[in-house]
Amino acid sequence: MRTLGYLIPVLAFLLPACGGSDAVTPADRQDPIVADRMVERQDILVSPESGRPTLAGFDDVDRFLDGLGAGYGDRITIAGGSASSRRAVDRHLRGRGFFRAQDVGRSGEPLRIELSRIVLTPPVCGDWTGTELPDHSNVPPRNFGCADRSNLARMLADPHDLFTPSYAPATTDGARQATLVGALRANRLELTTTTTDSVTTGD
Repeated sequence: MRTLGYLIPVLAFLLPACGGSDAVTPADRQDPIVADRMVERQDILVSPESGRPTLAGFDDVDRFLDGLGAGYGDRITIAGGSASSRRAVDRHLRGRGFFRAQDVGRSGEPLRIELSRIVLTPPVCGDWTGTELPDHSNVPPRNFGCADRSNLARMLADPHDLFTPSYAPATTDGARQATLVGALRANRLELTTTTTDSVTTGD
């Protein structure tokens, strides 16, 4: 089953203009990146006796992922069924290289997986219909920053990065890392290395 989401204009992903302001400019509004969220769902067959996914169910999962060309940047969630059946699906997905599938619970509902994908549409640049006369309004001209936004929309491997930060371990502490780097640069921290000698003997 396919569900098309909504269009999201991405307006503020441009380096600040002169003067240090990070406000959205008229140029951002007229040349936005547009994001279209697509959601696909696949029910998974389970055994009436064990409640676990059947081989045919796993085959359906494989056809579902292959048909969509699932890969980096897609978000996969597992829902319904029992906790053990969701773990079985997660193991199957890990075997295919999908290590970040999210278990959202909802036991008692039909077992299924859901794939969410964001497709970015870059702005169309090259509108030179404005006046060629000097303009002292201090307003960015047409196409200002449009090429940057167009390139950004085409280069992003994971469009979700426009909306949320990339994954980082919960234990990451940027302030601590900066302190250690600063101490190392100021020669207040000494790095030590360990050398291990290996000896190979023959018969």
